[in-house]
Amino acid sequence: MARLPREKIQEIRQSVDIVDVIGNYISLERSGRNYKGLCPFHEDSNPSMSVSPEKQIYHCFVCNAGGNVFDFVVEYNKISFIEAVKIVADLGNVDLSGYQLEYQAPVDEHKQPLYQLQDDALNLYSFYLFTTQGKLAKEYLAKRHLDNDVINYFNIGYAPHGNVLTKAFKQNGIDYKTMVKTGLVVESYEGKDLFEHRIIFPIHNNSGQVVAFSGRLFDDNPNAPKYINSPETEIFIKGNTLYNYHRAVKSIRQSGYVIICEGFMDVIAYYRAGIENAVALMGTAFTKNHLNAIKRVTKNVYISLDGDNAGKQATVKILDAMKNQGFNIKVVSLPKGQDPDEILEINGKEALVSCVDNAMVEPEFLFDYYYRHTNMNNYEDKKDFITKMVAVISEIENQFDHDYYVEKLADITGVSLNIIQNQLKNNQPIVPVEYEPRVKQYRPLSVIDKYSQAQQGLLYYMLQDKKLAKLYELKLGFMVDKSYQLIANYILDYYRSNEKLNVADFLGFVDQKQFQKTIIDIAQLDLPNINDEDAMEDYMVLVKEKIQLEKIDYLIKLMNESIDNGEKQELAIEILNLKKEVKNGCKK
Repeated sequence: MARLPREKIQEIRQSVDIVDVIGNYISLERSGRNYKGLCPFHEDSNPSMSVSPEKQIYHCFVCNAGGNVFDFVVEYNKISFIEAVKIVADLGNVDLSGYQLEYQAPVDEHKQPLYQLQDDALNLYSFYLFTTQGKLAKEYLAKRHLDNDVINYFNIGYAPHGNVLTKAFKQNGIDYKTMVKTGLVVESYEGKDLFEHRIIFPIHNNSGQVVAFSGRLFDDNPNAPKYINSPETEIFIKGNTLYNYHRAVKSIRQSGYVIICEGFMDVIAYYRAGIENAVALMGTAFTKNHLNAIKRVTKNVYISLDGDNAGKQATVKILDAMKNQGFNIKVVSLPKGQDPDEILEINGKEALVSCVDNAMVEPEFLFDYYYRHTNMNNYEDKKDFITKMVAVISEIENQFDHDYYVEKLADITGVSLNIIQNQLKNNQPIVPVEYEPRVKQYRPLSVIDKYSQAQQGLLYYMLQDKKLAKLYELKLGFMVDKSYQLIANYILDYYRSNEKLNVADFLGFVDQKQFQKTIIDIAQLDLPNINDEDAMEDYMVLVKEKIQLEKIDYLIKLMNESIDNGEKQELAIEILNLKKEVKNGCKK
C-alpha cells in the first residue's frame, strides 16, 4: 500500500471546516469574524480559544495552544498524527483505501509479553468454541441469538475443562511467574486456568489491545458465580477500561453520541439492534479516566444503566461526575427489572431502539428520580427535594426549559412560583475543579519594538500573497531575527510549488513546532489589506535600519577597543556614513 502523500493530507484538511470539527469537542460562539470557546488545554473559565474559519486555525491566547484541525485532534485526543488524519478523513468523507495507515500504539517492552499472552489466550479460546468441546457453549449462544456475526465481531470464545491454557503456556516455554502475571492462571502447585467451562468475552483497552477476559457460566451450577472476570494486572485496570470503546469510536463520531451501559451483554444487545456506539463500565464505578476517554470522542452522552434502583443511583453518580464538563446528557429509561438484552429478547429490536429514541433529558430524569425517592407528605423531605431541584434548574441555560421546570416544580410541590424564583436567585451552584491539570499560562509581550513589528508585518503579508513574498526575496531577502528568517525561507519554499498559501496547510508544511506557534501568532495579526508595495517597502526599510544600527554598535565597540588612531579614524568615518544612511531611511 502507498504512503499518504502531502497532497492527500491537504485534501483531507480541506474536506472539513475547523469550526465544525472543534465544535464537536467544545462549544463555540461567533465573535466577529472568528469563533470563541473555552480552551480544553488549560483550566479556562473565560473563553480564550479563538477559531478562525477564514484561516482554518485555532489559537489560545492564554496557554498558546494552536494549529490546524489535525493539531487540535491530536492534542485533544492524545493520539498520533496519523490517527488524527483518519478521524478528520472520516468526518470529511475522504476515502483512504489504498493507503498505508496502520498505527501501533507504543508498548512498554516490559509489558509486551503480557499483551502477547492475552492474544494467545484469545486465539485459543476462539478455537475451542468451534470444536466438539465447545458444542454446548455454541448451542447456548445460539439460544441467546448470538450468531456467528456477533461471535466474530466480539471475538467470543470458549474455555474448556482441563487447564488447556496453562498447558499451552508451558508448551511455549512461558515461565510460571509470567503466567500468573497474566491473571489467566491461578496460583497453585503447577498453575490452574482461571476460566474453565465458560463462554469467554475478551476485554480490550482503548487502543484495541486485549488486556483481560470475562467468563460466563452457561449451565446450571448453583455453587459457581455467573461471571468471573480477570483480576486487575499491569495491563488491565478497570477504571481505565470501557468495554467496546475501541470498536465504537468510529460509530460514536458518526452518530454524534455514545451510550454508556452496565455490562458487555448490554453492548452486544445494542449491536444486535443495529446500534454500534455503545460502551460498558464492566461492573465498576464511573471514573475520571472513563470521563476523559468519552470526552475525546463526543460531548453527547446517553446513559443506559439497569432500570432498578441500583442502576438509577449509578446514573445519578455519573451525572454528578459529568457536571460542568460540557456534556449534553440524556438517560435511556429502561423498564424496571429489565436490561437491554432482556428488552431485545422479550419485546424485540424496535422496543430497544425506541428506548433510545425516547431518552429523557437530564433534568427530567432527576425530577423523576428525586420525586420517587421523596415523601411529599413530609415537610423536611419536600424541602430537600425543592433544594435539589432548584440546583438542577439553576444550571439550565435555555429560558423556555428553565421556565418549564420552574412551573413543574411549583405544580409538584404546591410551592408558589415566587418562592421558587427567589430560591433560584439565591442559589449559587458550586463549580467543581476541572480534571485537567493546571498549566503555566502563556503571556505574550504586549509591546514589541518597531523592528520586530516590521519583521512580523513582512511575514504577515508574505503569508497573504505570493507576489509580496517575491518582493521580499528580491529587495531584502533577510531578517534580523533568526526565527523570522527561517519562517520567511519556509514561506518562499512553499510558494515554489504553490500559487496560494493557506495557513492551515502551511502549518503542515513546517516541521518545527516552535515555528508553527510563531506563524499562528503572526497569522492572527489584525493588519490592513494592502493593494500596493508601499507597506512592504516601509517594513523593509525598518529591517535594513535595524541591520545598520547593529553594525554601528559593532563598529563602535571595535573603535573603543582599537589602539590605532588611524584605524579609529576610519571606523569613525564609517560609523558617520552609516548614521547618515539610517537618518535618510536606508534607501538605496
